[in-house]
Amino acid sequence: MNINYQKAAISDLTLVLELVEEFRETENLPFDKNSDRDLLIQFLSNEFFGQTWLIWQEDEVIGYIVLTLGYSLEYRGRDAFVDEFYLRPKHRGQGIGTQTLRGCLKSLGG
Repeated sequence: MNINYQKAAISDLTLVLELVEEFRETENLPFDKNSDRDLLIQFLSNEFFGQTWLIWQEDEVIGYIVLTLGYSLEYRGRDAFVDEFYLRPKHRGQGIGTQTLRGCLKSLGG
């Protein structure tokens, strides 16, 4: 299983929006293409808010993860949390989610 991660850029907007729509549909969450597109443009254009990674298996995108950044007095500095995490159904139950979370933690210095 060859899994790779690509930091999403504004040039990936259409692909990320497609994945967000799948995620929201799967979880019965609201999706407004125009509004979500505008929010993604803001988010992908400014790393201050956080980062999005596309999850690839070979040459197929199989999901995405969004980490948002904040600041905590209690923890004395920057913090992050997983805002959205989606794997396409046929790729679940294979350890890819665990591997992805470990990779995100490592990239944040944890």
